[in-house]
Amino acid sequence: AVGNQFIFAKADFPDYTEEAIMRSPYRSIMERYNIEAFPTLIAIDPNGQQLFTMGYQAGGARNYAQQLMNKLNS
Repeated sequence: AVGNQFIFAKADFPDYTEEAIMRSPYRSIMERYNIEAFPTLIAIDPNGQQLFTMGYQAGGARNYAQQLMNKLNS
């Protein structure tokens, strides 16, 4: 299972307007990791270094998890 190999943190942006994003407490995360689209998954190592990013993946949760594991193992 993917869930026991990661620590997940969710930064939600229910209002994607520029004004709402500018006021968001997660803005520094967006800037640090150059997030430009939603949803975006960022895999980082324990030192905060970005390993890879993933956007939307068609095919449902099982496909998304498989794509995630493929990237992690490459």
